[in-house]
Amino acid sequence: MMPNGTSNFSDPSTSSTRESSQGTNLRSLRPAPHPHPVVTHAEYRTAPLVRRGASTSLACESCRQRKIKCNGARPTCSQCRAKHIYCVYRQTPEGNYKQRLEALQVSHPAAIVYRAIQTRPEAEAHEIVRRIRAGTDAETMAHQLSTADLLLQVQLEPETRYRYQFLYSALMPSYLQTPTNPFLHSLIYEWNEKDEAGKASVPPLSESERKNKAQYLRPIHAASIVDPRMDEIVPSKWTSVNADDDLMRTLIRAYFIYEYDWFTFFHKDYFLDDMLAGSSTFCSPLLVNAILAVGCNYLSQPAEFWNPNSLGYKFLAEAKRLWAVEESGERSLTTLQAALIINTIVNMFGIDKLASAYLGQAIDIAHELGLFESTTYIMHKKLRHSYDLTAWSLFHWQCTLSFQFQTAPMLRTPPQSPLPDPDRDPDWYSEIWLKYPSTSVLVPMQYRYTFKAKVEFSLVLNTAMLQAYTSESDNQVVRSGTGRIIETVEKLEAWYRTLPGPLLPSNIVFPSQLKLHGSPPLLLDQDELQKSLAKYRAYFETILRIHYLRHSFEYGNMMLTRFLAMLAFLALTKLDFLMARDSSELEVSSMDVGDTDPRAAKTTLLIAQKGLSDQGRGYYLPKRVLQDVLSRMTPSDANVLQSFITIQQEGPEVIEERKIHMESHCPPDIIHIANDPDRQQHDNWIRRFTKLTVREESGSSILGMISGSKDG
Repeated sequence: MMPNGTSNFSDPSTSSTRESSQGTNLRSLRPAPHPHPVVTHAEYRTAPLVRRGASTSLACESCRQRKIKCNGARPTCSQCRAKHIYCVYRQTPEGNYKQRLEALQVSHPAAIVYRAIQTRPEAEAHEIVRRIRAGTDAETMAHQLSTADLLLQVQLEPETRYRYQFLYSALMPSYLQTPTNPFLHSLIYEWNEKDEAGKASVPPLSESERKNKAQYLRPIHAASIVDPRMDEIVPSKWTSVNADDDLMRTLIRAYFIYEYDWFTFFHKDYFLDDMLAGSSTFCSPLLVNAILAVGCNYLSQPAEFWNPNSLGYKFLAEAKRLWAVEESGERSLTTLQAALIINTIVNMFGIDKLASAYLGQAIDIAHELGLFESTTYIMHKKLRHSYDLTAWSLFHWQCTLSFQFQTAPMLRTPPQSPLPDPDRDPDWYSEIWLKYPSTSVLVPMQYRYTFKAKVEFSLVLNTAMLQAYTSESDNQVVRSGTGRIIETVEKLEAWYRTLPGPLLPSNIVFPSQLKLHGSPPLLLDQDELQKSLAKYRAYFETILRIHYLRHSFEYGNMMLTRFLAMLAFLALTKLDFLMARDSSELEVSSMDVGDTDPRAAKTTLLIAQKGLSDQGRGYYLPKRVLQDVLSRMTPSDANVLQSFITIQQEGPEVIEERKIHMESHCPPDIIHIANDPDRQQHDNWIRRFTKLTVREESGSSILGMISGSKDG
């Protein structure tokens, strides 16, 4: 028997326990022995015990309906997987919050900017970082990235200056490069001339030039309007047309940057304030839809107001519907303003009677509201300003249309409220601020000077047309006509001499300023008529060529069609004379402008046709003029033209169908006025006056300049 080797080394705690146990007669407790592994059959081997998982908080719809246990596996639970059925879970608040959190993490401005830095090209990433370091906040940066504004600016970034190139011949014609041509000394042309055609980069300009002369270095469509209200307005609240708000904001911006500075029918600031606030004093659904319809002309897709599937058609149709409602009820200032905008659109359809009907209705509403009377009794300052601004815009526009269509002016007297000084009262006109790429300096369009100048020009022109539209006999017109012409010319020269600095030939840059100088003048007496025709035609062509060099004709506005048509027909007439076999005819031609190279005339014709093609993307009238001019071109010239642009031929049945379609969708009151002979203006008055006061041949040339028609 082995002795107990541990008896002499008993643990005090053990002894104590033993003693306690003996004293209480209880069985001593000992640690449980380690379990020995139990060998079992493979089929019956048990898995180790694991902690029980949390119960499924949400069963799928299938298990819920069958009232069976669901393991909650996503996307398909075990029960649905076994039965091969579709597994659907109800959305829980927790899951909804999780999805919203994930979406927020994706759409948060900071996340958008971060991903852009990761994924954008190197040049754009550097531009983003530069703007962040310059202080641009994440929301502004994210908005610019989402609207592709930054992309546009970076695309133009490599070019310090950007210009377009003439078709067929890249140089300015020599007969236009005369020392007396003031427009060749303008900044916009001089800096174009320094450019190397087709070259992407040029010597860098000074920092001062880049900051303060950006408008002379970039086309107008490279600029963006800076106005926080245009980011905050919600156009969908003002139209029933289903369109994205961001897209509609883009259309409104396009209207203000391309059309508003010439068609200033309403006060920009008052309109935007009311549109943002939801007020109807200076904003209305009718006015908003009319503006959106015009803005559609600047989409990448043609506006096509005759196509029911186009966005331009939908906005115009909604505007016409709202017009019919308002016209039969209480007509307001915004009704009048919308009528003028719709008139500009219909005027581009080539349906003169419908356009005149809208203009006539606008004038009727203006008389009802008392716009042409003194408005000093109106205590509401903004309302008084709006009345006066719209009245003067209406007066100028009816004068322009009367001159274009050779009809008597519809208004004999101007509004009684005087035009304020643009320098002393700039808020009366408001302002549009532009931002060009590569500079933080904001550039004002200064259209208040253009507005005042064009209105003062129309005052002279309206008076001259009223004097020419006379019931005097032919002999009386012959005796007094020359004196009237001289008097009118003196007034026009005085108008030109008093133009403010921003409108001088050396400083003009914006399209509206170029159009102001593009208005053809009433010409001089017989002795100086030939020289004057040549001089003013050269100025006219120079202005349009400079317009093309800097801005192109792709982003022009509705007034450009008129000028391009005039240029095209003048070039056609010149080509006819230059190609005539009888050289003596060149010596007496009123269209001899000092150049005998047909190539220059062909270049001018191609530029005009290219412009008409660009303008015809959304309007019918430029397409019609383009086809008319094309039919008068020689086959060789037509082939050259079609190497630059694509011309879709339309048969007379298509043209007539489009006309009928447009007329059928006009409101009844407009159709009634259009078909009322008593409401239509009598034409040919200017033809009679011109041919009685100057030679027959010269008279035809003048009529060609005015109407843009070869027939005169």
